[in-house]
Amino acid sequence: MKAGSLAIFFSALAASVSAQSCNADTPAPVLAQSATSTSTSTSTSTSAAVKPTQTSAAVPGGASGQASTTRYSDGQMGACGCGDSSGTMFSWQTGISPTFFTAAGSSPIFGSGTWCGSGCGKCYQLTNTGQTPTGGDPGPDGAVVNVMVTNLCPAQGNEQWCSTPNQYGMDAHFDIMGGVPGWDNPIVTYEEIPCPGSGNSLFSQCRCASGGS
Repeated sequence: MKAGSLAIFFSALAASVSAQSCNADTPAPVLAQSATSTSTSTSTSTSAAVKPTQTSAAVPGGASGQASTTRYSDGQMGACGCGDSSGTMFSWQTGISPTFFTAAGSSPIFGSGTWCGSGCGKCYQLTNTGQTPTGGDPGPDGAVVNVMVTNLCPAQGNEQWCSTPNQYGMDAHFDIMGGVPGWDNPIVTYEEIPCPGSGNSLFSQCRCASGGS
């Protein structure tokens, strides 16, 4: 695809985002699908996230608080541009390591707008509180994972989870790509951390790392 065609393609994606209603039947080309509650599903995995031997130091002045969580999987590059010229996500979005995932954040996490929000590429440490608003098994209290924000979970079409505040009184929400094994919509505490390992180098591949072009 020529450079001019690429610019037209991504301009059209960004312009159409606000009109997209995200749902399982008609996934949007940029945003996450509807935040998926897994409280009634049976996980095929028996493993669970474990607490790392060392937790990362928080970014001074970084965002922190409590958040709700869900999981999704749509194969799209997302609103931070982490995919190829056809809009397909990079494969690492399905899990960077067993305890490092990518996620779509609600507006307080993603930032303003629907493309290349200020939260793109930021990383957060999520600590499971052992509580869930949906009545399922939240997973082990104190289990920790890290996530990188690569997408937006928009309030429109996702009012239950991604509005501010959402149905459960949370201002922040993380819709985790593929989900964390053993986690069923837990409430977490979160804090911004420096991206661990290869996080920064992976995000450098995303369009929003270079201004969204």
